Amino acid sequence: MINHLRIYLTVVALTLLAMPASAQDVYVQAENAYKIGRIDSALVLLKRNEKAFLGTDRQKAYRLMSLCCLALDQPEQSEYYAGLLLNENKYFFGSLEDPVRFVDMINRLREGRGTTIKTASGQEENIEEAPVPVTIITREMIDMLSNNRNIGQILAAYVPGMSEICTYAFANVAMHGVYTNGQEKILVMENGHRLNARSTNNGKLDYAISTEKIDHIEVLRGPASSLYGNVALTAVVNIITKSGNEINGIKGKYSYGSFGTHRADLTAGTTFLGADVMAWASLYTSKGERITIPAGSGYSQTPHDGYAYVGRYEGKPSYDIGVTIKLNDFNLMVSRKYGKLVPQYSWYAQTYDYDRYRQFFGVTPGYSVNENHLNLEYDKSFGSSNLNIALYGDWYQFQDYQVVSDSMYNVEFNPDGSGTPKIGPDGKPVMRLYHGVYQDDNWEEYTIGATAKYSSNYKIGNQHGNLLAGAQFEFYRIPVNEFFLGEEYSNITIVTTPESPNQLNVGHEKSISGFIQNKHYFTDQLILNAGLRYDKKYRRNDMSVEAFSPRVALVYVPSKTFSVKASYSRSFVDAPYFYRQNTQNTYKGSEDLMPEYMNAIQLDFLGSIGGHFDYDVNLFYNHLTDLICNNQSTDLNAPKYVNSGSLKVAGIETELSYKTTAFRSRLNTTFQRAMSAEQYYYDDHHIYSIPSVTANLACEQRLFDKKNHSLWLSGNLRYTSRTLNKANSRVTGSEDFYLNERALVDLRLKYDYNKTMQLSLDCDNVFNTCYEIGGTSYIPYRYPGRTLMGTVAFKL
Repeated sequence: MINHLRIYLTVVALTLLAMPASAQDVYVQAENAYKIGRIDSALVLLKRNEKAFLGTDRQKAYRLMSLCCLALDQPEQSEYYAGLLLNENKYFFGSLEDPVRFVDMINRLREGRGTTIKTASGQEENIEEAPVPVTIITREMIDMLSNNRNIGQILAAYVPGMSEICTYAFANVAMHGVYTNGQEKILVMENGHRLNARSTNNGKLDYAISTEKIDHIEVLRGPASSLYGNVALTAVVNIITKSGNEINGIKGKYSYGSFGTHRADLTAGTTFLGADVMAWASLYTSKGERITIPAGSGYSQTPHDGYAYVGRYEGKPSYDIGVTIKLNDFNLMVSRKYGKLVPQYSWYAQTYDYDRYRQFFGVTPGYSVNENHLNLEYDKSFGSSNLNIALYGDWYQFQDYQVVSDSMYNVEFNPDGSGTPKIGPDGKPVMRLYHGVYQDDNWEEYTIGATAKYSSNYKIGNQHGNLLAGAQFEFYRIPVNEFFLGEEYSNITIVTTPESPNQLNVGHEKSISGFIQNKHYFTDQLILNAGLRYDKKYRRNDMSVEAFSPRVALVYVPSKTFSVKASYSRSFVDAPYFYRQNTQNTYKGSEDLMPEYMNAIQLDFLGSIGGHFDYDVNLFYNHLTDLICNNQSTDLNAPKYVNSGSLKVAGIETELSYKTTAFRSRLNTTFQRAMSAEQYYYDDHHIYSIPSVTANLACEQRLFDKKNHSLWLSGNLRYTSRTLNKANSRVTGSEDFYLNERALVDLRLKYDYNKTMQLSLDCDNVFNTCYEIGGTSYIPYRYPGRTLMGTVAFKL
């Protein structure tokens, strides 16, 4: 028995050892046949032995099969095998020996054209068929930019219509001129899981999101509430992470740059026992640039020299740690994130001595967010139908530690936490000079929810389509809130709890939603994509609000190189809990605050010319109503926020890309003009802090590629027209003023060795241009001058 077993194992072992050699021999035969023009024979040989190819041999086989189909004038089959090749190795580049048509096809597939996306319609579809304009930011595009960029800066570089703005303590962007103090108008997702908090609607775009884990980013440039409901007002950003199979090992990266900047990233992935596992970890910290601001410059109520930190992420590193596991029809994602930007100025728009203020719970001044995410998804296809069920949970810890002022004259309040001022013998509020005034607001938020979607293909005569329906339920709760007010940099004068007045009310809210979508093909060229979502939220005060979000798009795809789509959408974002249930003097809102709405019309043209050049031109018109704005009332007891704003804005945006084997370039431009507005950041057709014209050009040239060595030079040009900045209302006699137009140049030199080691040197703002960006703060924020960063990366 034992002898038979030994013989059997020996035969199996010899067979397994022989398979790679046999497969390699087959490939050599096919390659020789291809070289002498026997294309049909080469393709037949490869197809018959397709399953025998393993590892790198499989990649080589798919490449040769694609080349054969291209030579036989079978572009669809060639693209199919090229897609399989990129599934095996998403970082495959064509070589100088490959036909130009093949290299162009690979570049196009890697760039996103011809590939499928899922964010726009909740199902896989070509970008040409998506109902709204879409920008796909590939891994290759991310690697063209500096290693010092965060996710918000990457979006601003590649997404037309997006621009950076400054806020008190956030990395923030505006979309088509719409913004608030936090990033509350754009839905940010990670593998389809919402990252925006419920209490504030804020979705952070700083170094709390690792950029190394990203495979690509799908950006819907327009409203998407018909699928996603709340917060998907102006755009949707869906970050798609890499797979374990793609990484297939361990990748590490460390960067050191100007102003004591450190950045470290680690990704690891593999497949075993049928499971695909990918894990990541990232850290970012920077002392920032310290700039001196002399006395008399209007940045303080008392005359003294001051300073500000530019780009400081310090006290506790920003980090992003997580893991994804895919097993059969189940997907699990767990992540933990943290981020905090040090504000340049105090809440009163003054310089402050950051280093003198005490720590609260180990945290220095700034807006800190600890966030934890859990998502378990079941995705099963049944013939022409698909069922997707997701269970998820989120837990946030917020710490809003604000420096109010180093020195200020203000009303003296009673120490009972009621927020009522002291009254003097003359019957007027008592005023006094305060020093080192700060406030620290802490609260937590828990969310559990579930989403179920079912879609099915159908056919009616010669027409066909897909019908999708789904439902969503969410419950979130604010269980804890504490508030501290202090002076003299470290003394605590007022402490409040959830039972105290002048506080963020604790409580819970829940929401239910239902949505339906039909994607109908009248012909293979004419597509109707229509959807409707109903959302109802049960608020803490027993009041309920509801919203209907329709979308209809007509898409015409006459060829694979051109499509045109016209769409109408209505979206909404509900008033944040933080405003509605806040009784603090700083943030006091009204329980009756209603959702904000946007109606959008878009006309988009998408196409390719000659295989090298791709373009996307979009005309848009947005009408926003019920915007939440600061109350102009002088009554101290009146709510600070009301639904009084509106905005009409129109514009044109373009995306252009050109690629060859050794050169890549992408250009996006935006021109937008505010038609009218009420109670918004607006004056005479200008939106405060929003440029009318922006342009971003990213280029990369391969300097040489010999054997295992390659050298690339990248450049990025960022142009912004001048912007109107709102007057500082805290300074008497202050008037609106313009911030100068700017053109910033970044350069990057990148050396690769055998795809296992990479060295790069980045120089941002090469010409050391001094510039500021406006936003919701009372004064514009300074941005860094010339910065350098060196990076070493490896793969094991």
